[in-house]
Amino acid sequence: MIDTKTMEKDLKDSLKGVPLLVIYDKQKNAKYVGGYSDKVITPLTKINIDPFLNNIRNKREVSSLPVKGCAVSKEYQKILDPFGIKYTEI
Repeated sequence: MIDTKTMEKDLKDSLKGVPLLVIYDKQKNAKYVGGYSDKVITPLTKINIDPFLNNIRNKREVSSLPVKGCAVSKEYQKILDPFGIKYTEI
């Protein structure tokens, strides 16, 4: 089980927003924590969580996918790309 309050404190200054999917059961236990897809999520990505929900409902193991996305703020773009190679407008 992942304690989201502890995670929030530990990562307070690290993350502002990521394409992270968390699915809880009725007892508020996390049943899935991970990415939505094995590909990078963009604003144009069509997200379908039905396969995750179906597997959980049918008591099948759901492997976590990596969380992939883009830097969502200028602050994080500078951290991830200090030389402006990826996030510089032409």
